[in-house]
Amino acid sequence: MTTGNSEDRVCEILVLSAKFIPEHKLGHFTKWFSNVTILRKYICDHIKNTNTFHLHVSGLYLKELLEKFVHQIEQVRRIYVYYATSDALQSDQIRISSGSEESEKLEFCLERDLEKQLQNAETGRAVDSSQSIDRSTIDNIATSTMERLSAKRTNNFDRHSPVPKRFAFTVQDNSFMKNINSRFFCPSCEVFLQEPYQLECGHRQCKSCTNNKKSCATCLKFISKDKIWFDRGFQNEIQQLSTTCLECEWNGSLELYQHLDQNHQQFINCSTCNKQVAQSSLHRHYLDEIHQEIHSALCLISPVNNSNINHSQIQGIISNLLNSTKVRNDEIQRINGQLNNHQHSISVMTQQWSSFKTIVQEINDHIYRIEINQNLLYQQFLLLKENVEDAQATSFDGTLTWKIMNFQEKRMDATSERNLSIYSPPFYSSQTDYKMRLQLFLNGNNNIRGTHMSLFLVLMQGNHDAILQWPFKFKVTFTVLNQLSLNNNHSISFWFDTTSSCFQHLTTDMNIIYGISRFLPLDLFEKNQNQYVQNDTMFFKVEIDFSAEKSGKLSILKHILR
Repeated sequence: MTTGNSEDRVCEILVLSAKFIPEHKLGHFTKWFSNVTILRKYICDHIKNTNTFHLHVSGLYLKELLEKFVHQIEQVRRIYVYYATSDALQSDQIRISSGSEESEKLEFCLERDLEKQLQNAETGRAVDSSQSIDRSTIDNIATSTMERLSAKRTNNFDRHSPVPKRFAFTVQDNSFMKNINSRFFCPSCEVFLQEPYQLECGHRQCKSCTNNKKSCATCLKFISKDKIWFDRGFQNEIQQLSTTCLECEWNGSLELYQHLDQNHQQFINCSTCNKQVAQSSLHRHYLDEIHQEIHSALCLISPVNNSNINHSQIQGIISNLLNSTKVRNDEIQRINGQLNNHQHSISVMTQQWSSFKTIVQEINDHIYRIEINQNLLYQQFLLLKENVEDAQATSFDGTLTWKIMNFQEKRMDATSERNLSIYSPPFYSSQTDYKMRLQLFLNGNNNIRGTHMSLFLVLMQGNHDAILQWPFKFKVTFTVLNQLSLNNNHSISFWFDTTSSCFQHLTTDMNIIYGISRFLPLDLFEKNQNQYVQNDTMFFKVEIDFSAEKSGKLSILKHILR
């Protein structure tokens, strides 16, 4: 990362990540930023004091970084962009063409390399001959390096995390506590809840996690800062928890922290990795394989043993160290290869799943269109069926027996005035004669509404009107059939008024209706309804008598057929 050219010397290493990284977890020369605006302001404010900057940023921020022209600042010499997967990395590499102004400073990396890159930068910065460095910085770098070597051996890091494990706190860090229910640990930072705050969704997080996060770590719901509160009752419950010290047989409440301070305070620094280790655990710490190999090498080359240095032994130990490192690196490469294969398989399956969803959507669209066509065909079928039934019911002898089904529904429509009247199918006096139909008002017409049923005859325009005799002047009989006793039908006969326009030659589709407004009293119908209505069906009959002669001034003959 560093070069021998003093002009390219990296004076500051800046990390841009959405995940919070505490300062004591960062390197000596590394600073963390949570958004591009703050990062850019920091660079502008410190340009005079710093020769160059190297940036390590999450791929999520690359677009905003370029939009705010951070890459055009001369002192920004290199920008390392990190991605969780190879596919995401390659996608941005293709999008930003080689040789462009943006690509000159960009280097694309996988997130699993972030820790190594930062440690290399820290080490390079530390050994820069133009800079003085204190013992604590050296110790920090040595400690970081040892942690990295240990992580390689145990594979104790998350390859998918944008921040390496040494930047994370886990529940395992609190190894002095056991038998504690998991609900007392923060789901965000995974350590014991410190100042528990309850969120609107009902979950709890530490105060610091709640302030630094935008969404709940458990259900991912947005955190409204004005709808959170300190859960004092839960805090009291935590304080009353009973636990056991792992260093001794002590039992008690969370005064355990005070117990540790008073009884297990003796820590010493490891002479190899400079880590603080409890004196009671020092023996186990030194039994680590890496420590044993390093100690063996140091013992051979230490000044005390200078007189007995066996160069072949030193060379053998160094060779063993190199070989063990190579074996670990090979294992890491193997795991990385498997991981890449899995990621490729996932990518292929994702594409196949996308294709499958497209096919399913096309099938659903096709089924939907078929259903629409089926509905249209069914409507056409019903219309055709109705026409056929009307044709079958058509009479050509001047009589019509009209079957009215769903009678109660039709009567309610008339009573509520949703549909005041209904029409019968057309009928004829002969094949080449008058065309007619009935119109029935089940709740009465006009001023007699609610007292009688009204029945009318309507002359309709036919194909042979030009050769017929006008006006229409024949006797008409209306009958409502008694379905229990055919000898007790209710009938009324009348003659057409030949002077009325209702019976003249038609000039429109239908003439004005003519008939009997008070055909059937509703009180009589209600009294004998079970005789007129069976299975929700009622029958009306009309007869045209072409042979009868009108006598005198009699216009209406009323009688009950026996």
